[in-house]
Amino acid sequence: IPGGMYDRRPCKADGMVIGRTSAFYLDHATGIIIRNSSVTWGNIRPNYYAYALESHNVDSLKLINFDGQSAFPAKLSAVRKEE
Repeated sequence: IPGGMYDRRPCKADGMVIGRTSAFYLDHATGIIIRNSSVTWGNIRPNYYAYALESHNVDSLKLINFDGQSAFPAKLSAVRKEE
């Protein structure tokens, strides 16, 4: 699978999600806690790398002691939350 795609099979929806690659990617979830976690990107960062954490349609997301930046801090925030 090339970068910039998520494989969420098996599921009732489309199995492949096309987008950028974030360190943590959450989609349609409830009651998520991410605790004592960090994101460190390597020196080689393809253009499809994105956020430290990206969430879509997540209800009740709690970050405790979460540390990290996006792959491109001058262009993107560390966290992207989309309702």
